[in-house]
Amino acid sequence: MQWSGGLPYWSVLPRERARFEDTCQQFEPGIGAGSHWCPALRETLWPGLPRRPRIAGGFMGLFQSLGDNCEFGMAQRWAREENLDLMRFASFWIPVEDRLRETIRALTDGFSGLGDPDSVTLEPRGEKYPREYVLRETRWNLSLHTGAHESGIDAELIRRRQIRALQFRRRKLLEDLETAHRVFVWKCNLPTSERDIRDLVACLRRYGPNLLLWVSVADEGHPAGFVEYAGDGLLKGYVARFATYDDATDADFMSWNEMCRNAAAKAEDLRRAGEWSSPGALAG
Repeated sequence: MQWSGGLPYWSVLPRERARFEDTCQQFEPGIGAGSHWCPALRETLWPGLPRRPRIAGGFMGLFQSLGDNCEFGMAQRWAREENLDLMRFASFWIPVEDRLRETIRALTDGFSGLGDPDSVTLEPRGEKYPREYVLRETRWNLSLHTGAHESGIDAELIRRRQIRALQFRRRKLLEDLETAHRVFVWKCNLPTSERDIRDLVACLRRYGPNLLLWVSVADEGHPAGFVEYAGDGLLKGYVARFATYDDATDADFMSWNEMCRNAAAKAEDLRRAGEWSSPGALAG
């Protein structure tokens, strides 16, 4: 069992966020708060609070979401695995049926121009104060959760931090693609053709020997949690159901967890066979 030694920033009460925005040295430089576990926050707010276990055993960090919404990001959070991945809590602000092709186009172009200050705005969303600031990025038409709320923090300061975060996460994504040590994940609530999925796999493998985990809803021949290798860098996995696009938290996280456990084992077999990553690459 692995234990996390800090407190996730998103669990801090909104009124406390401004007070600790710049105090924790464990945050990634330029990223601000939102994804890292911070021992300083835990000890300051709740001294002696027992550490929280990673209930998934740590393997959920092997995977990186490419879309089409933040459901898998929420599955990682349920497993207490926090990563600074670009598309984890992001989606293209376009019709669902067009998101896969746009993902391929963005990856092919390396998300060039992402984080240009002129392309980034913030808008508060929600019905109750403090509302969350949601980032809109116009170069690639992305919408991203920021984890920052209307709580006395200057919105322009948040915007500048989010610009740096986008630039950092873009670099991190490209590095992950080139080192091929993560398994990329794609899901969509709408039916998707394998031909289009294969186009995404081909795009990923132009960077390196990457794997894609294509997630679908379980059926009679494929129970929830089942994973199979379909060749040429494509894993196919199945969950009990998808959440609606209105509420990504309403997912079957147990089946996501079981599927990822099985996919991680398959990926390790493929690494040993030389079909994914390299023997010296660090996963997670």
